[in-house]
Amino acid sequence: MKRYSELFGWGDNTFGQLGIGSSSQDSEKIPRVYSFHVVLLALSCGEYHTLCLSSTGHVYAIGSNLDGRLGIDDLSVSHTYAPCLIKSLSKVTKISCGSSHSLALTESGDVYTWGLGKFGNLGTGNFISQSSPLKLRLPEGSFCTQISCGSRHSGMILTDGRSSMLYMVGEGNKGQLGTGRTLGEVFYIKTFDNLLHVACGYDHTAIISKDYTLWLTGSNAEGQLGMKNMNQTNSFMKIPLEGIIQVAASNITVCLNTHGQAFIWGYQISKPMKISDSVSFCDISAGKGFAILTDTSCQMYGWGSNQNGELSISEKLSDNGLQIIRCLCNKGIEKVFSGYNYSIALGRIVDETQRSNDNRLRKSRNLSNKTEYENTPQTQRGLDKHFRFGHQNFREDHRSSERKIGPDRLIQYENTDRESEKLRTLLEREKSKNHRLEKEVDTLKIINNDLKEELEDYKNTIKAQDESIQKYTQEAFDNKNLDYKRTCDIINSEIKNLNEENKSLRNLVPEYERFRQNNKTLTAENNLLTQKVVELEENLKAERLEKGHLQEKINQYEGLMVKIRGENEELAHKNARLENLLKISRSENEDFHKKINKLEDLLQTARGENEVFSQKIKNLEIFVKSFNSFKAEAAMRVQEFCKENEGMKGEMAKLKKANEQLSKEVETQIKSHLKEYREHALDLLNTTVSPRNVSPINKSAVSKTLTPSKTDFLSKIAALQHNRLRLEGKFREMEQDQE
Repeated sequence: MKRYSELFGWGDNTFGQLGIGSSSQDSEKIPRVYSFHVVLLALSCGEYHTLCLSSTGHVYAIGSNLDGRLGIDDLSVSHTYAPCLIKSLSKVTKISCGSSHSLALTESGDVYTWGLGKFGNLGTGNFISQSSPLKLRLPEGSFCTQISCGSRHSGMILTDGRSSMLYMVGEGNKGQLGTGRTLGEVFYIKTFDNLLHVACGYDHTAIISKDYTLWLTGSNAEGQLGMKNMNQTNSFMKIPLEGIIQVAASNITVCLNTHGQAFIWGYQISKPMKISDSVSFCDISAGKGFAILTDTSCQMYGWGSNQNGELSISEKLSDNGLQIIRCLCNKGIEKVFSGYNYSIALGRIVDETQRSNDNRLRKSRNLSNKTEYENTPQTQRGLDKHFRFGHQNFREDHRSSERKIGPDRLIQYENTDRESEKLRTLLEREKSKNHRLEKEVDTLKIINNDLKEELEDYKNTIKAQDESIQKYTQEAFDNKNLDYKRTCDIINSEIKNLNEENKSLRNLVPEYERFRQNNKTLTAENNLLTQKVVELEENLKAERLEKGHLQEKINQYEGLMVKIRGENEELAHKNARLENLLKISRSENEDFHKKINKLEDLLQTARGENEVFSQKIKNLEIFVKSFNSFKAEAAMRVQEFCKENEGMKGEMAKLKKANEQLSKEVETQIKSHLKEYREHALDLLNTTVSPRNVSPINKSAVSKTLTPSKTDFLSKIAALQHNRLRLEGKFREMEQDQE
């Protein structure tokens, strides 16, 4: 069953770029419904040509072929009203049209370019135009994930598997390349790191970074940068909008955030303006002075210029410049693509058998199959045979079944992992400090300039006062008939006042020098903070590299957990054996039993680590064996006991970190034998442990939980902690006796 995508085209169709099968000097102000007999994934609209991407990965071109912008390798075709297959391209996943050139991205991450190259915008290293796709040479070890064409420049995002990088090429006289200068480039040059999306406008470029912030560079002649002044910028400048997930650029800029809010500026709007508070949008596109937006209910809206029918509306625009396009409501529109002054909407996929019942295609089926190529040879005119409105090359039957390009086959290397919150907070804090210091530096600079001006005024005042002193002195000598003494007193008084004022003015000079020194200090601190920010960014990159090994470590941890479960089972058996050994040890040596009673509190702190407790049991087994050997060999008893003392000290330190969970499991196991052995445990405690060594609370707990075999063991552990200090003292005495 044949399937195809519906298309809706409106606006300028001078060179047949709408693909409706004919051209017209008058714009199509009412959307025309038509189809190319194939399933389309995407379109891209330039100034006077259009590219179409099919579900099989083939690319078709429509419209003007000036400078080879159609990529069909036949400059004798000036323009076409029907789609032409670009035979040298296959397995394409993304396409992009500029004013007079195009880019295509394949599944393998390769990039092809063609069209006008006089501005270096093809990135081939020269200014030669290409009439057929030419594969670009990318940096070794990297591949492309996104492409975008502007009017005379191009951009693409490359990745090496760790980070994404923006590369720009073409005309840069308006700063649209973001290189910090206004020179053009014939080879792609790296300008920005860690970004998600790039959109090239006519004379400016917009990008979305990985923290979902928007950055712009280039011309601001029509306010497309969102600044009040109309000055261009040669480097990327951050726009004060957060959560940006989509952006479109032409001579205006339109963006969409995570809340479905759309903002627009340019076309004499100098700063970002929210389009609507009541509508939640999900898609945007931009043309020359206009924008087409789609809301979450698939309703379409137009904003801006409607001179050539770009908005397909006849009603007067609302106060905010937004108007619903009613003729496209409920048409199953999936996405809209806008060009210079026209737009094409990609509609739903229709089965061939439904054509006769679809009234929306009735007008398109009656179109003439005539194609009006200018100065085209007869062989090229014969391409009209199988196209619905006339073009053989568009028939996509290559003796292969139609295949879909699933998301798993699209090579997208967009690392969406969020940055570590701790490092991110620290980075923001350092940036805030840096920003605050910059403000302080700016303030000090202003104060410095004011002091310079004030000092200059003081110098001028001093100079004027010196001149006045000289003048007064001269007058004193000239006025001999006046009272000499009175005149001299007046002049001396004035000289004294002027000298004092001069002295006070000179005192300001050290203060000025101090301000200069503070300014230098703050500048040095600012540079240091900037260096710290760079180091933090490098640490973040290193952390992202470490995240690649996270899954492997998780698998290792899972294997370790299985191993721990086996060790826990062995621990239970060893615990039972240890209880028997401790029972024998108690019957052989009552003194050791008293020492063991001092370790009660150590059991309370031993509920932290399961593995350490297992090691403790092993050490206790060694200790019991050593103790039996110690009893048999009295001569070596003191020396071996000292060695065991060292082991017990280490064990006492380890018991402080014992596993609480294991302790709970032991208590649960003990409680299971509560009724059977309670009386026996109470009698045993009364005979083996004095009341003053066991607190009432511990005695009650033990009497409720211990079995006869476990009573000996845990009563020893219970007394251990209380008498730990006394045990250590006895150990020291034994060491002294041994010495």
